[in-house]
Amino acid sequence: MRIILALIAVILSASLIKAQQFGRVDLNIQGLSHGKANWIDINSDGKLDFFAIGKNEMQKPVALLFLNSDSGQFIQLFTAIPGVLNGSAAWSDFDNDGDLDLLISGFKQTGQSFSAFTAVYVNELPSGFFNLNQYFPAVHSGSVSWVDYDNDSRKDIFLTGIGIDGMPVCRFFRNNGASFEEQLAPFPALYNSTAEWNDFDKDGDADLLLSGQRNEDPNSYLTRVYINTSGFFSESLTILPQLSKGSAAFGDFDSDGHADIVLNGESTTEGPGNTSNILKIFHNEGNGIFEEHQAEIIGISSGKVIWADFDCDGLLDILATGNMENNASGMTRIFRNTGENFVEVINNLPDMMNGYVTAGDFDNDRKLDILMLGHNSEGTVLTTAVFRNLIPVINELPVEPKGLTTTFDNGIVFFNWLSGFDPATPGEGLSYNIRVGTSPGSVDIVSPESYGLNGFNRLPGFGNTGNSKRFHINGLRNGRYYWSVQTLDNSFGTSGFSAEESFVIANDSVGNITELQPEFELRQNYPNPFNPLTVISYKTTKYSTVKLKIFNNIGMEVTTLVNSAQNAGTYSVEFNANGMSSGIYFYSLEVNEKVVDSKRMILLK
Repeated sequence: MRIILALIAVILSASLIKAQQFGRVDLNIQGLSHGKANWIDINSDGKLDFFAIGKNEMQKPVALLFLNSDSGQFIQLFTAIPGVLNGSAAWSDFDNDGDLDLLISGFKQTGQSFSAFTAVYVNELPSGFFNLNQYFPAVHSGSVSWVDYDNDSRKDIFLTGIGIDGMPVCRFFRNNGASFEEQLAPFPALYNSTAEWNDFDKDGDADLLLSGQRNEDPNSYLTRVYINTSGFFSESLTILPQLSKGSAAFGDFDSDGHADIVLNGESTTEGPGNTSNILKIFHNEGNGIFEEHQAEIIGISSGKVIWADFDCDGLLDILATGNMENNASGMTRIFRNTGENFVEVINNLPDMMNGYVTAGDFDNDRKLDILMLGHNSEGTVLTTAVFRNLIPVINELPVEPKGLTTTFDNGIVFFNWLSGFDPATPGEGLSYNIRVGTSPGSVDIVSPESYGLNGFNRLPGFGNTGNSKRFHINGLRNGRYYWSVQTLDNSFGTSGFSAEESFVIANDSVGNITELQPEFELRQNYPNPFNPLTVISYKTTKYSTVKLKIFNNIGMEVTTLVNSAQNAGTYSVEFNANGMSSGIYFYSLEVNEKVVDSKRMILLK
């Protein structure tokens, strides 16, 4: 039997190297190019929606927001967000209220005229999106991003591009909780630019990769890596290709615990004044230096390159779309990570120019699907399309981390935890999401941009701490805080959150942090896996209203086992899953209408 299974695995693996098939979802959506796209769960219903900006066939700037309906179709939601072209868009929960807000820039059309534009739109759904109405430099042809560069638990704003005076811009705005105040940006002003943030040296601070051009001369192209040390930036000794009109992404392709780089763009590396399109991989040596990883990959510019595990083998693959040499035609390619090298696989995705791609599991079948936009080589057909991943395997979800601890030193809270586990992604290749709040289950200090018992990720990608199993926050006020961590694998599958921990900050003579015994405890069911009976135990330390609920693996409630007021004590409840299908289920403990903990269990028939 083992020999047969091994042969099946070998045959399946070989077929995946030959082809990676995607099925186009039948959608009637106007095509866009010269834009950006994002998978997002904008309405917190456990299904990925999508947002796209760009120009349509009439050369008009457009912003599209489509909601993922229960029927598997996408329904357009009309909002106050204006269309932009040559723009950039970034989503994040900057106000830590549990939903996703938008930072957007680009060319906006008013009447017959176009002007640069930058704004933050606050998510107040179902009421809508509302302009924050704070001044930011209006830019186009650049990049906007959210980052907590100073570890105060609030997302700051970084932007580059061409300003209203036609000159390149680089600006930094710190989120002080009430508004954004400009900070000195010790970086060059660029356009046709990209900015990617990652704690690649694993010291707890977000570092920066920045590329673009300073003027029209190709000799002004540049790429720089900046190391963040407690909010102060210094340039790395790493030498990367000088790029413009490109993109970059961090991801740990060899699962050694250090984020590597893939980048593409128009490069002047071959000599002054000469340009060529490139797509290259750089390995993180673990000392702040990146060395090129040799791979035979076709170069592109004016497109997008991303890391994602499309074949569910635990290793990060590469998806790239963009313009080939001399901008004569476009391409879309998938390069499979074999563990030793990257091999191009046959795919049925359309070749695109001036396009964009992003990955997310819109149908919750635990395989990464694709959202892409762009135009054909002739420029006659513009596309905005969703492609369903048809690979005949699914991603097994990871397990939450254990061993959560906190320490306090000189006004800084340090969070640490042990590795999670995943059947496919190696332990060092896993990433993590941390949440911190002032009440059980809350995210008003650090939002993980995921939610629910299964930790559904509203922004598909890696966790907010990257591959690091540590995190820190500066300047928390006196009080009690609650925190938890979830594991993410390379297919962006998520575990539930770990058992919640809590701590108190108080100004005492030594500034120590005081760990609290939890007021409520939810224990792992036994046996686990089970069929069909298992026992769930929990403990309360005071009289409370208690609910114990069961959910399926997409967060839908299956049954309620307990719903009553109870005295302090330890309780055990038998759960009978007779009539239910095998799979992963979650159970949660609610106390006084707040979820205090949740755990995962496996029904195996």
